[in-house]
Amino acid sequence: MGNKIFCLETEWEQSVYDLKYESQAKPMLEFLKNSSGLDYSFRQVATKSDFDYYISHLKQASYKNFTIVYLCFHGLKGRIEFADSGKYGGKKHYDLLNLAQANQKIFEGKIVHFDSCSTLCMDDYKIEDFKKMTGALLVTGYKRSVGMTESFIFEAWLLNTLYKHPDFRDRKEEVGFSRTFSRSLVKLMTATWLKCRIAKGCRRIVIRICLVELLT
Repeated sequence: MGNKIFCLETEWEQSVYDLKYESQAKPMLEFLKNSSGLDYSFRQVATKSDFDYYISHLKQASYKNFTIVYLCFHGLKGRIEFADSGKYGGKKHYDLLNLAQANQKIFEGKIVHFDSCSTLCMDDYKIEDFKKMTGALLVTGYKRSVGMTESFIFEAWLLNTLYKHPDFRDRKEEVGFSRTFSRSLVKLMTATWLKCRIAKGCRRIVIRICLVELLT
């Protein structure tokens, strides 16, 4: 398949042990590569300037096939946060709308998932503004804090499903994908809230699920 994952992950802690702290996202990406043949590009970033530099790569023609953007960060309402936390002169956070304004059409035709607590706890119209400014087809993420194990299980399913169904944007495939997507979500029984928006031209859906059991 032509679709690939572009992943940026924060360095989760800034301390004397920085160089010993391993990635949380890469083991899952490797699992998906070995199980589904999924290809990916991965980089850890500690500061906003790191983020801006690497996200700009998506404008290059050589990154056209990286259609799934996976962003793993600390999060608060409407923003992502960096490990730097301002301690070394960098910006502590990046508001989503500021990110979109600074990177117009950076996600053109791409799917974006925020693996960050509470980032999509924001008004729907602001998510729509983010999508319009960045050109994203689909934006997903969490409305509240989520545990590492729960997010790992859920995101392994989500990324695998999006990888295997790259044509959900095609109107002919729209209904079938949406049904498969919804059924799979129910079967997954994730214990967190997911907010999901599909761009104009496709069937718009908002999925908000809070179920008590996992994988039953």
